[in-house]
Amino acid sequence: MTTFPMLSHPSPDSVVARTDGQAITASRFLADVNALAARLPAGHHVFNACADRYRFAVGLCAALLCGKVSLLPPSQTPDMVRQLAAFAPDVFCLHDDADCDVALPRFFYAAADDRTPSATQPAIPEIPGDRLMAYVFTSGSTGQPVAHAKTWGAMVRGARATAQRLGLLDGRAWTLVGTLPPQHMFGLEATVMLALQGGAALVSARAFYPADIRTALHAVPRPRALVTSPVHLRALLRLDEHAHSVLQRAHLTRRCCGRHHLVPLLFVVEEQIQRDESRKDQEHHGQIQTGRRSRHSVEGRGRRCTRSRHQRGQHGEEV
Repeated sequence: MTTFPMLSHPSPDSVVARTDGQAITASRFLADVNALAARLPAGHHVFNACADRYRFAVGLCAALLCGKVSLLPPSQTPDMVRQLAAFAPDVFCLHDDADCDVALPRFFYAAADDRTPSATQPAIPEIPGDRLMAYVFTSGSTGQPVAHAKTWGAMVRGARATAQRLGLLDGRAWTLVGTLPPQHMFGLEATVMLALQGGAALVSARAFYPADIRTALHAVPRPRALVTSPVHLRALLRLDEHAHSVLQRAHLTRRCCGRHHLVPLLFVVEEQIQRDESRKDQEHHGQIQTGRRSRHSVEGRGRRCTRSRHQRGQHGEEV
């Protein structure tokens, strides 16, 4: 049986997350995962509604560890919640909002619960590659939301390939600041799995507004990266002049780690890169329905770039 470790970080003291100005080590993360796994209710399906990215990751891995399947819908509307209950009648909601009113059995994951003391060094669990990790639901914009099964092995292989392609496996400890919610497929892949399997640290708070993004980027050490979407990036550049100074005028490499018009963009914020690298970006993209990727050189910075048309593949291929 093929297995994959829950974390790829090289040592127990490697930083897995940054939350509230504190660095969370791999050792502490694993202790939090084990503690939460021991407390989760009996239901086999978990609606992980945690807004804090760190607690979402702990909940995802705790569910995975005890064989539960995470349900990741595109929204928390009453209608969507009813569809989750119909899809998996034993589902319960894991949340970190004291005012959560989701109409499901609820389990509150409080902020104080993710500081679990550990007397021993937890071992990194090896998870079977064929274990079902999650059902990710489509938006339902063209009909009913459709559930797509994601196994642990497929998600790990995808995250490792992306980390390699983006140059995150260069021996340095990267920090990923994300604007995408972790329940979204792109957010799951590019801000959670990429951190867990790329040896990087995720930032717990979602940086959504321009001021939040500036604060989050300045609060973490180099090397650091911003994971966002073209739609969000255009809004930032249009609404906030300071966003230009952070994203457009800085020395950046612009790398794309996802798919089609909502593709997550990974902006690597570094002050010391060669001048020719600052003039040439590398873009990687493909379709959400396919496993194919294409690579293009994009001349210029900021919004001055050209893109080739995406090649379409057959619907339903695992990525």
